[in-house]
Amino acid sequence: MITIKRHSNLDNWINLALNGKVFKQLTSRSKAVKIAKTMGKIKGLPVLDLDEGEKHHNGNVVKVES
Repeated sequence: MITIKRHSNLDNWINLALNGKVFKQLTSRSKAVKIAKTMGKIKGLPVLDLDEGEKHHNGNVVKVES
């Protein structure tokens, strides 16, 4: 499984993990989704997007609407 998840300490970074191991870190969500979908097709694995919910903005926690 390929997961897309925001870094827990650096909220502007997004981690891409393959079977639980991070293989790429990006700051662009659109690039992260594109890479994850491409890898998913190549390897025949599902993509799980966990980059939803709360994210920090200027030191404040902001609820992100999907």
